[in-house]
Amino acid sequence: MNNGYTIKNDVIYASNRQITFIDIPDGVKSIGRNAFESCTLLTSVIIPESVTLIEDNAFYNCTSLTSITIPSGVTSIGNNAFLRCSFLTRITIPESSTLTRIGDSAFHRCTGLTDIIIPNSVTHIGDGAFQQCTSLEIINIPNGVKSIGKGTFTNCEFLRSITIPKNVKSIKYAAFSNCLLLNSITISEGVISFGPYAFSMCTSLTEIIIPNSVKIIGFQAFRYCERLEKITISENVTIIDDCVFGNCSALQTIIIPPSVTLIEEYSFENCTSLKSITISEGVTRIGRGAFENCRSLEKITIPESVRLIQMDAFRHCTTLKSIIIPDSVTSIIYTAFENCISLNLITIKSSDINTFFEWLYDFADLTVRIPSLKMLQVNNKEDKVIVKFDSGNRYQRFQKPFNLSEGQDKKLKEILNIEVESPFTDMVLAANVVQAKTNRDTFSPMVMSYLDGKKKYNKSIKRKKSIKKRKKSIKRKKSKSIKRKKSIKRK
Repeated sequence: MNNGYTIKNDVIYASNRQITFIDIPDGVKSIGRNAFESCTLLTSVIIPESVTLIEDNAFYNCTSLTSITIPSGVTSIGNNAFLRCSFLTRITIPESSTLTRIGDSAFHRCTGLTDIIIPNSVTHIGDGAFQQCTSLEIINIPNGVKSIGKGTFTNCEFLRSITIPKNVKSIKYAAFSNCLLLNSITISEGVISFGPYAFSMCTSLTEIIIPNSVKIIGFQAFRYCERLEKITISENVTIIDDCVFGNCSALQTIIIPPSVTLIEEYSFENCTSLKSITISEGVTRIGRGAFENCRSLEKITIPESVRLIQMDAFRHCTTLKSIIIPDSVTSIIYTAFENCISLNLITIKSSDINTFFEWLYDFADLTVRIPSLKMLQVNNKEDKVIVKFDSGNRYQRFQKPFNLSEGQDKKLKEILNIEVESPFTDMVLAANVVQAKTNRDTFSPMVMSYLDGKKKYNKSIKRKKSIKKRKKSIKRKKSKSIKRKKSIKRK
């Protein structure tokens, strides 16, 4: 034992947790596991050239340590080696260093650290290595590093720029999440995948170019990048995963390359400034809520490769005025266009689409153009809604719900060659509109006559309800008056 430490088999350990300074003697090869853990008064350490290994938790929670020099002979810094050294402001590693590994959470919560130069010899930076280094402004990633681990730079709030070298293959889970001032990212060719949350909540990021080597963009990779205005997606990306660009409220335009086959759930949800989107041929499915609440989106062209539009896909796109559904689409799930209050024209090119338009009740005046209709089920919920079906020169105008009597059912079926399902609240147009038995001149007035009658009937019902409500109110007031008079008499 000497000066607050012990040495055993060339490994040093603290024997006194109250030490304030330590000069490790030459010949020591390793700073042992938990060697100086929670030596909270330790302010300075001198490490000799003979040391080759700093083991796990070696200086864990040394909250008064202000600086450290890692000698060139050290090859590995263990997991949690300097975790919670909150006053550590300077780490010096020489250019000639042989360091190859920085372990998991090695400098986690070193909140006073402002910069560090990592030598080119390093090939591995562990998960959370610099997590919550909230003062860190400058750091380099050496060319030999092949992967940026989970949460490596999470919550490095003052980090402003980063360059990802060409040998890095993957940027893992939340690697740069919540780097609030990060405004410049340079990604070299070679990166294959971005993990979930990789750059989420990088709220100062304005532009990013995803290189062609990237194939996978993970779940919520850029979510809440609120100032992101421009992004270029790699030509090799095949799937845009769930919520990837969700809440990127400054994003104005996006081009989805032909390599993409799936736009997953909520990919562009709440991109409230998005005005233009180009979806290239190749996409087969537009997922649930993919463009939900894109309130500035006025027009979108869906490519011929799309087969399915999921529920809520364009929900609350309140500025969307028109949309063309290509022949390839076989199904549009209900609420796909719910609350698209400006949408007044839908052109459906398919001749055999089997679509459930339960969202149509949101529109005040909607025209649906269908060249050859086989089946369309309408489940409108409001009488006030008018839906138009326009097929070439054939023009039909209906108001829902129908609530047809048996006689009206037979009459309308005879005129329009349609089938009306019991109990008459839903209508299935099973015939080709072009094959309607009557021409427009004889057909439209009869339909409109029916609608006028329906409208008058509805007004009559509303009037009766209003009168009934007024009578109940008068009766209630009379009852209260009688009770008040009786109460006065008793007194």
